[in-house]
Amino acid sequence: MANQGISFLYNFQIGNRNVDTPDIDIIDHSPTAEGDFAPENIWTDSVRHTWRTADSTTPQFIVIKAQEKSKIDTFAILGHNFTEDAIVIIEGAGDDNFVGATTRVTTIANPDNIVLTDGFFEECLYYKITVIDPTNGCGFLEFGRVVGGQAIIMENDEDITDTYTVNYKDNSETLETLGFFTESNENITSRDLTCSFSKLYTVEGKDGNYINLRKMFKVVKKTKPFLTILDRKNPSKLSMWGQLKSIPNDSFTVNDFVSMSLGVREVF
Repeated sequence: MANQGISFLYNFQIGNRNVDTPDIDIIDHSPTAEGDFAPENIWTDSVRHTWRTADSTTPQFIVIKAQEKSKIDTFAILGHNFTEDAIVIIEGAGDDNFVGATTRVTTIANPDNIVLTDGFFEECLYYKITVIDPTNGCGFLEFGRVVGGQAIIMENDEDITDTYTVNYKDNSETLETLGFFTESNENITSRDLTCSFSKLYTVEGKDGNYINLRKMFKVVKKTKPFLTILDRKNPSKLSMWGQLKSIPNDSFTVNDFVSMSLGVREVF
């Protein structure tokens, strides 16, 4: 099976957390709900550590600043509570007043993650996210992790054989009690993704996929979460925020090819 364009976003132009001043790249936003729901929570690695707005009946927005003025090819909002009827508008501009914004993308919310893989053709420094979701029964909107940047995209110009496996784990606990009754503690369902690649080129000039993967492994190790997008033409098929289970090993074969398998564990 030929590669269908799986990609990995790990080098963020949008979403790097400044430890000393975590709100430095938050320029403006709608009113925030009471509690530990600050806007800078969108920079934390946990998608469950959210920014929560004080309202949902009117359009809610947040303006953020990228690390530098640059082009991006991937933008994602993870861990949200938007309904399927929500309208999400992403605007990009060179300044924070958004007069004559150079980029505007409108999409319908996906209940899993909102991942955009096209429409960002201009160099932008500021981004504005507006969510219109007046029928949201929660009475507030939640934004988990927000990231954007240039992804590693596995190119199609070599005869890669690839296999993807997704395993689902129900983290609920059950306990049998007297009388054959069962007590249960409901919990989340998590996913593990296994990607197996064979016949990656290692010949200089043709080894772009292999080199890019090795660069990513060096940066993320087992500790830094990244975004995996199975199909860039259809990001809603599967996108997962996760960490490597271990650093993949290389298995070299004749004719200058290498094979490897990487495992990704979902991060919440």
